Amino acid sequence: MQESAPAESEVEKELALLSRRWGKNIEVLGVQYEGDVGNAACFKLNMPPSDPDFPHDIGGFLRMTITLPVGYPLTKACEVIITNENLNQQVRGALGKAIAAEAAALVGKIMVREILKFIDNNLVMLFDCALEVIGGAARTPKVPTDFSNA
Repeated sequence: MQESAPAESEVEKELALLSRRWGKNIEVLGVQYEGDVGNAACFKLNMPPSDPDFPHDIGGFLRMTITLPVGYPLTKACEVIITNENLNQQVRGALGKAIAAEAAALVGKIMVREILKFIDNNLVMLFDCALEVIGGAARTPKVPTDFSNA
């Protein structure tokens, strides 16, 4: 009886598909094998905006570090960190929170390609919202202090 090759994990399948799609724009930093618990992986991705009229200067690419933790995709979401050094840390953080919320809604499904499609399709809106959030955080809200006429 011939032994069958071990089944390719969801993490390995995801990495293979991403590598075919993104080619030189993806760099796998490492894959960790945890036996029966599952696999984890971490990679960098440079994603050019598909919108030729993208209004924000990001240096040509949105740079991300993406982690597929042990338990991905069944019990954990992928983790995306925006790493463009030319972007304000608050903007990177706001973008990361929006992406994390989208990823959390996809737990249980293979999600990296869906997340990348979400980012690409909504990049202008994500940036505009991030800039609005950090702009609002910098302002002091105008709250009326005289409630006598209320």
